[in-house]
Amino acid sequence: SPNDGQVSPLLASESFTNEAMKLGTEFNFRESVTGLITDGKKGDLTVKGVKTTKGEYKAGAVVNTAGAHATQICKMAGLSIPINPDSHEAGITAPIKPFLDPLVVDIRPGPEGKTANFYFGQNSEGQIIFCYTPIKIFSGEDRRSTSEFMPIMANRMVNLIPRFKNLTIRRLWRGLYPMTPDGVAVVGKPSGTHGLYLGIGMCGQGFMMGPGVGLNLASLITKGKPIIKQDVFDLLSPDRNFYSGKKEALK
Repeated sequence: SPNDGQVSPLLASESFTNEAMKLGTEFNFRESVTGLITDGKKGDLTVKGVKTTKGEYKAGAVVNTAGAHATQICKMAGLSIPINPDSHEAGITAPIKPFLDPLVVDIRPGPEGKTANFYFGQNSEGQIIFCYTPIKIFSGEDRRSTSEFMPIMANRMVNLIPRFKNLTIRRLWRGLYPMTPDGVAVVGKPSGTHGLYLGIGMCGQGFMMGPGVGLNLASLITKGKPIIKQDVFDLLSPDRNFYSGKKEALK
C-alpha cells in the first residue's frame, strides 16, 4: 500500500527510549526479574512491585511485556497464560538502487518441501529484507542461525527474480515469535489480580502493535478503560479460552 510506512527497529527503539527519558522514565539494564512483590493470595492477589537480581522496585502498576519470557513472569503471579515462542529467520542485503516498491509475497510452497511461502521487500535505504515461513515450526528459544536458511532463501529469490544473484548479504538473524494458541495477543488485566497488566503474546507482530498496545494499557491503568471499543479490547482478554477453536479473531 502507498500509505504503508517503514521504520528501523533499532532507530525506533532508541528514539522511544530517548523520548521516554525526557518524560522521566528510568531504565535499568542487565538485571533479570526473579519474582513479584505481592500481597494476598491467588484469586485476590495484589502485585506491588518487582524483584530482580539487583534489588526491588515497588510500583502501583506492573506491566508484563516480557515477550518470549512472558509466561514465566505470569507464573510468578499464579497465572497460567500460554505463550510459547517459536523462531523465524530473516536477512538483509547491502543497499542497491531502489527498484522494488511493494512487499513481494510468494504464497507457493517451496519445492524443497520446507517453506510454506516467502517474502521480501526493499527499504528506504535500498536494502532487501527477506524471510520465509517454515512448514515445520521451530519451537523454543534457540536464536542461532541455521545453515539451511540462506541456501533455501537464495534459491527461491533468484528463481523468482534472477538479478538477485548479484546481491551481497549483509547479515542474518533469528528471532522469536511469542505465540498464543489462538494467534491473538494478550492485553489487559487478568481477573483476580490487582496492579498487574499484560501486553504479551504478539505473535510476531509486536513491533507494529506495540505503540497501540501501550496507549491502551496506559489508558486502562490511568482511566480504567482502553481507548479502543471495549468489545474489541475484550478479544485480547487474558481470561479468554485460548483453545476455543477460533483463531486470529482480529484478522
